[in-house]
Amino acid sequence: MSRITRAVIFVLIAWAAPFPARSSSLLPITNARHVQISAAVFRGTVVDVQSFEDAADNQIYTRTVVRVDEVFKGTLPPLVKLVHRGGSVGDRGEMDGFAPQFTVDEERLLFVSRRADGTLYATRGGASALKLPAAGTDPAG
Repeated sequence: MSRITRAVIFVLIAWAAPFPARSSSLLPITNARHVQISAAVFRGTVVDVQSFEDAADNQIYTRTVVRVDEVFKGTLPPLVKLVHRGGSVGDRGEMDGFAPQFTVDEERLLFVSRRADGTLYATRGGASALKLPAAGTDPAG
């Protein structure tokens, strides 16, 4: 390898080093394990989605209210609130690629866990908030 090629590679590495890349990935798990690691599993309909800035850490979060339609594991009230990182408040937005994106009126199969402060979240992010086909539609297309 020539000195110029090595110099170019060095410059590119040095330039990219200050820009950390954050990523998340999940190892596959079985459905049984997904149920096991979740505090509750249920089918529900999204009724409200609101983003807010937390005064404690100045980060943006989204609170999603879901009507519980059918419970498969755990005990849940008729409405549950899920909190995930990311959202938009005013002209400021943040995104967490791990967090599920919800829309009012969609139906989801949710695997949820509880944080130490009591808030619920999708156990494995978007992989724990499966969108179900709308009633009367053919899921095969």
